[in-house]
This record gives sequence, structure tokens and C-alpha cells, in this order.
Amino acid sequence: DDQVLAEIVTQGTDEGMCCGTLKMRKTLELQDGQLVEIASEELDTVSLDDLMGTQWNLQRLNFDQEPLVDVTISADFADGMVSGTGGCNNYSADVTSDGGQLLAVAPIATTRMACDDELEALEAEYLAALQSATEWRFYPGQLAISYVTAGGEQGTLFFDPATIK
Repeated sequence: DDQVLAEIVTQGTDEGMCCGTLKMRKTLELQDGQLVEIASEELDTVSLDDLMGTQWNLQRLNFDQEPLVDVTISADFADGMVSGTGGCNNYSADVTSDGGQLLAVAPIATTRMACDDELEALEAEYLAALQSATEWRFYPGQLAISYVTAGGEQGTLFFDPATIK
């Protein structure tokens, strides 16, 4: 009927522009060649359940690092777990939340394939960051997972949605 139903995550009343947590359902209708919003409904706030069934590829280990090239590190969320490839080995771990966007990753199990030293170091850095995850959020077009380093510094893993090939 010339309508589009969209479920989106946007900013709530007291949230900054970067990282909204409010889920909304919007109905748009084609009127005179343009989409016009005709209805809007607040649903809830995001939770760990919203990550389940999503797949992501790591782009950066932190704000100040260059995007990864020629290596795929992935995070697939399903059935209360995160799994994927660390660049060389496959991994999996249970994930839990005490509410909202808090995140805890249980001890990570990995395969034990031999890799070159550079890839092994990158994988170890990624898995250590993921193991130290504290919260997650949707960042414009990305998934951001915050973590605390062994030295107590804050870091953020940035993921893009995985593309299906």
C-alpha cells in the first residue's frame, strides 16, 4: 500500500547524537513521490537480545588505530554466544548482560592453528580486548564494544556489519 515499516535505533531524550538506545517503529508512506512519516511508536531500549542474530567484521582495534586490511576478524552473536574468527583461529564464548548495554564475555575457547607471528599477535590482542568487554553500543553504522586493557585503559573495538557473499 505504498508504505514502508522501519524499526530503528535512535537517540532518546537525554542521549547524545552518537549512540542512541531507543528502539522505534516508524511507518512511512509514499506521498507525491516522497516518503512521509505517518506514524511513530516507541518500542523499548536496546538490550543484548538485539545483538543476537547479527554478524560483524572488525574494522579497528581502537579509535587511534588504522583499519584492518587483508585479515578478517569476525563476531557473530547468536544463542547467548559470540563466535567467529580471530584472524587465524575460530573462537567462541558465552555473552551475558546485567541489563542495558552492559556486556560480559565468558572465557573464550579457540582452535589452535599455527599462524604467522604478526597474525598471532593481532589475534591475541583482539581476543584479550573482547575478553575484557564491559559494554556495547550501536555507533553510526557500526557496533562498538568497549573494553578495559590490562593496564586499566579504556579501548573500543569497532565493527562493520558483515556482508553476505
